[in-house]
Amino acid sequence: MTEADGREGIAGVKIYYEKNYYSARYVWTDSSGYWSIWADENDRLLIWAEKAHHMFQPAPAKFTVDGKRDNINFQVVGWSDNFSDPNSGWVEDSYAKFIKDGTGEDLYEILVTGVGSSVKVTAPMVMPTSYTLGVTGYTADVLPDVGGMYGIVFNVYSFSPGDYYYVFRVRPGDAYYELVKVEILSNGYTDSTTILEGPNSIFTDSGINILEVRVNWNKVELCVNNEVVDSTTNFLPHDSSFVQAGLYAYAEAKSSHTVRFDDFNLSAIGFSPRWKVMGVMSSEQLLHKDLEIKE
Repeated sequence: MTEADGREGIAGVKIYYEKNYYSARYVWTDSSGYWSIWADENDRLLIWAEKAHHMFQPAPAKFTVDGKRDNINFQVVGWSDNFSDPNSGWVEDSYAKFIKDGTGEDLYEILVTGVGSSVKVTAPMVMPTSYTLGVTGYTADVLPDVGGMYGIVFNVYSFSPGDYYYVFRVRPGDAYYELVKVEILSNGYTDSTTILEGPNSIFTDSGINILEVRVNWNKVELCVNNEVVDSTTNFLPHDSSFVQAGLYAYAEAKSSHTVRFDDFNLSAIGFSPRWKVMGVMSSEQLLHKDLEIKE
């Protein structure tokens, strides 16, 4: 059984196996995530799982057959997207879309309109309350970094009034980063409180930076270009088994701001497709735009 969250199976996973060092063959998991192969006593088996965007553990399972086994479980430990597949599950509309840049690179672009406005897009997978999330981002405005900030939105349960989430965002032109807690108000407004902030010389001159958050329940580490720049335990996890996270763009000083993202990566023990855990969600709950009030 191939599990996403310790309970649910994943359909459409290729289970490859090598028997006694012969060429690999494969079977598919069924709609419930179950699979089976036949082998004789003392056969040597090497088995691994593959599906687009997913990373599984163990990788691989290796053993000598000594009877029936029904406890081989490949669990999702990673999910990645280079935005080359428009069907990977990200929302597309007038604010967010898959694009190719001038060199043919596959990217995901977010456009924010309105000073003080931000756009958040959550990933197609939800995750447990401890995880690592990384993405490469850069500003695509004609005058980079003067129009706003970009980053990672995380610890999202919903975008409903009364709820809250966190944002790790950067302004590379000023070598500036901050972690903010955002409380969702009514009528399309949010109230943000700065938890961490500071300058750091780790930002690249090109404006292209790798951002990462490492969440261990109530502790958060912020990373830029593979180096930890700050951390805190001033962090309030949701009382939930699973949370959402994704991409963020903020028009801070101009009426519009365009950000492009590449190489999105999630690592955790146990994932599930968003629709299985959160139910059928509206596009407003997957892509959210609001006006920020900053303390």
